[in-house]
Amino acid sequence: MGKKLCKPLRSVSMLEAIRKMKISDKPVMVQFKADWCGACSAATPEIQKASCVLEDDMEVIQVDIEQNALIASEFEVQNLPTVMVVQQGQVLSKMEGAGKARDYTKMGREWIQKHGS
Repeated sequence: MGKKLCKPLRSVSMLEAIRKMKISDKPVMVQFKADWCGACSAATPEIQKASCVLEDDMEVIQVDIEQNALIASEFEVQNLPTVMVVQQGQVLSKMEGAGKARDYTKMGREWIQKHGS
């Protein structure tokens, strides 16, 4: 049997980020990043691996702070990368700095265990 194909990570527009982070009932894991951020580039493949595990329970997206400064400010992003689990505008979990896939997977799974999807 082959490897599971999962959705690629993608940067979303401000409107889509607002819809997913503030309106949707489903939780979303968000990576706040910038193209010039080396730690963000290092974290992205790790977040992609975690998204393959978590995608049945939560969507995983990227928000470029250069193109979406208002939403980054609203969610008080101070360091890059910042990864959050958000549902209906509420930050449920937050991690700053580059992590490993297991860190992001654990972050998502802990939320799912506490709250369901």
